[in-house]
Amino acid sequence: MVRLLTTVWILLLFSLFFSACKTFSSLKRPLHSEQTSSADSVLFYQQVHLPDPFLDSLTSDRGNRISLSTTLLPPPPLAPKFKEIEGFRVQVSASTDSIKSHALLSQLSSFIEDSLHLVKENDLYKVQVGDFPYRMEADSMVQVLRHHNIHGAWVVQRKILIPRSESAFNEPQPQASTALNFSIQILATQDEANALSQVAQLQQKLVWPVFYKQIGGLFKVYCGKFSSRIQAEQALKEIRRIGLKDAWIVH
Repeated sequence: MVRLLTTVWILLLFSLFFSACKTFSSLKRPLHSEQTSSADSVLFYQQVHLPDPFLDSLTSDRGNRISLSTTLLPPPPLAPKFKEIEGFRVQVSASTDSIKSHALLSQLSSFIEDSLHLVKENDLYKVQVGDFPYRMEADSMVQVLRHHNIHGAWVVQRKILIPRSESAFNEPQPQASTALNFSIQILATQDEANALSQVAQLQQKLVWPVFYKQIGGLFKVYCGKFSSRIQAEQALKEIRRIGLKDAWIVH
């Protein structure tokens, strides 16, 4: 009898155990299903691309990129250092021989620290010294050349270049009228016969008296005697208009 009751209790316990396991299994399935579909579960979320304009521009194709360019402006031009004014030079020679002109230029450079010029005008090579705003400075250079046994140099009037910083002080001022007569020198030659011939030809073209003087070893041809520089400048314009471009005012 005792064995029978024991067996019955054992069977009841096994039946309760199996029924409990079955119930637990049935409860577990809906819980798993609910977990997979719940928004509170980690398994609910998925990877989604969120657009970022800056990052997308870095990883996009070159065709979609925006390029930035910088335009570099050139620096402003420098102000000129020299100014062109009416001034004077000392002309040492005027020759058709370029070799002799270059040799004379080299000779002058050995003792003259001022600027030297070799100008070609009308098929003539002219060796000139200095850029002088004032006539007295050019006359002083003539004396320097004579001291070095270079005779026959003369002062010519032409455009010169001077430093712009000095232009306010060195620009030639109009010369006041004086008792001295102004004349226009047309040429200088070592041949007296040539000087006489030039005087005869020029006298037919000009309304002012034409004459020559022997100074040193040169025969210099002059035109007119004017009481003021203004009158001489007006006559110089007329003389240059007929082709005498190398004429200049002397006094």
